[in-house]
Amino acid sequence: MELHATPYGIYDGFTGFYFKSYEDFKSKYDAWYRKNGCEEYEIQFIDGDETEQALFKFMKARQGNIKEIYEEIEENYSTEDLVKLTHLIDYCACSFEDAKDKLPDVELYQGKALDYVYQYIDECYSDMPAFCKRYFDYESYLNDLRCNSEVIEYSLFGEDWTITNALHI
Repeated sequence: MELHATPYGIYDGFTGFYFKSYEDFKSKYDAWYRKNGCEEYEIQFIDGDETEQALFKFMKARQGNIKEIYEEIEENYSTEDLVKLTHLIDYCACSFEDAKDKLPDVELYQGKALDYVYQYIDECYSDMPAFCKRYFDYESYLNDLRCNSEVIEYSLFGEDWTITNALHI
């Protein structure tokens, strides 16, 4: 992951520096501090994969947590974990640390919510006669789930996801 440290303030000809590791940041920071006295930087995401970009956003990257960000990248989060983190941080307003603790509590279905409803009804009511299933209103049932905030849909990382226990987290 490549980041950029942009100085807060105007320093003669100094526009910041790029770095790809905490050690790289630390060495460039020390060099520029000795040369210009610049202490404070805004950290900007420049290049990296979707996981790195998501973690950069979730951890609210700043100068004081660069080391932790690079350590979290080493954790190798799955796509499912990133979807769960997105839900917990953006929808439930959890901090990154709290969201990591709650990951096992989130039930996730890969696909659209309507597909989940069809599968759920088939699994729970497998003994329902076929003529009854024809009259079951899947869209209306899904609407009730949405209105009660029991399911929440996301389109992330090029795929559709449904949180199936959103009300109980």
